[in-house]
Amino acid sequence: ADVSLQYGLKAIALIEADKKQAHLKDLGQLYQQTAILYLAAGNTQEARSRLEKATTLSPQDPGNFALLGRVISADYVTQLSAYESMPDGKAKQDQAKRLDVALDAMIDNYAHAAGLATGRAEHQILLQQVIPDLTTYYKRRNGSVKGLQELIRRYSAADLR
Repeated sequence: ADVSLQYGLKAIALIEADKKQAHLKDLGQLYQQTAILYLAAGNTQEARSRLEKATTLSPQDPGNFALLGRVISADYVTQLSAYESMPDGKAKQDQAKRLDVALDAMIDNYAHAAGLATGRAEHQILLQQVIPDLTTYYKRRNGSVKGLQELIRRYSAADLR
């Protein structure tokens, strides 16, 4: 993994130095792959940063949004655990606000992934993985699933072209 990461980072540096638009899709995939390697190494902050860059470089790739949602989800679960053990007070209220921000970001990325993957046979497994979490978190945030399909549709690959 370390060697792969070194080569991935070197490839990113070379492509970014070249500045040719033709390589942007490759660059998005490299950012995604290095993010996965950082995840494997337990460096979620660097993985998140790279996935955010990958979503910018490859905005039609639902995998980037699904992975980013998963990283945010892991962070959310950690923050939620800390929140639940906190005594009532201002610190707990501040933590609740941070949880809402993380939850909104997670929902948005999962919805983005679902919207882009819908209707694309090659992404059916991704949809099967994302939809249950998206539905659970959306319902937690909004009290129901009302509006969820509209949110997913907003990110439909056909609508973004």
